[in-house]
Amino acid sequence: MISFAKRITSRLPPGPTTSTFRQTYGAVARPLEYIRSLQAEFGDVISFNSLAGRGIAICDPAVAREVFAAPPEAFRTPQIAPNTFG
Repeated sequence: MISFAKRITSRLPPGPTTSTFRQTYGAVARPLEYIRSLQAEFGDVISFNSLAGRGIAICDPAVAREVFAAPPEAFRTPQIAPNTFG
């Protein structure tokens, strides 16, 4: 049986596997260089960890416009907290 965390993680875009602290440090110390290095390694859509939580970065403006223009029905509400996410 696959754990819940493994199922959620497997649906996220690729991203670094370094520690949360290292990812946060990279983003704070040299944000532009850090995100460009992630984009070069993982592509235009990246998942990452930070001390503030898990996130996803979209580096391609066309993809970002597509995401923000999509209707709410295009996104699945996580069942872990349906009232929190609408």
